Amino acid sequence: MTLQENIAELDGHCQFELAIKMIEIGLPLWTNYAQGNKLEYTEHVIGTHQTIEVDILSRALEVAKKEIGNKSLIDNFIKNKSLRKILDEFLEPKTAIHDDDFILPKEVELIFHSTYNLLEAINGAKPNCEGETIVYVSTNQSIDAIESAKLLSISEIKDVLRKFYISKGTIKN
Repeated sequence: MTLQENIAELDGHCQFELAIKMIEIGLPLWTNYAQGNKLEYTEHVIGTHQTIEVDILSRALEVAKKEIGNKSLIDNFIKNKSLRKILDEFLEPKTAIHDDDFILPKEVELIFHSTYNLLEAINGAKPNCEGETIVYVSTNQSIDAIESAKLLSISEIKDVLRKFYISKGTIKN
């Protein structure tokens, strides 16, 4: 089975948990890059200087974890405000990356997009034009970043996935 098929077999909550797990493995890519580089750019169209908060990805993960664990409608309304706020923080740098105003190494850019896509999936984003769910896209981007940066080998990534699927009862040991 492909990664996409395996993810599709998980219930929605587990799909989000897997995406979070893979982003957490790749998060050092962002953190290490941010320690040695400025997270800032100039928008060439308007000419404004923008700075990105170093902790944007870790804060996004905290919001994501709270969102997927949320059951109460009142809590959901409050947390949705947090989700919308952090999504808004991603919009400018995401556009700047697209416009080549903010250049990141491939792996760092992938983990940034993976985190954004996780938030979009939680927010109810529909599958992309290729029929891929956005939570799958997020997980796949994280895996690509992790493997490209050699944080884990393909074999180690497969082992992480296998252990996750076993823990969720979707495959036997």
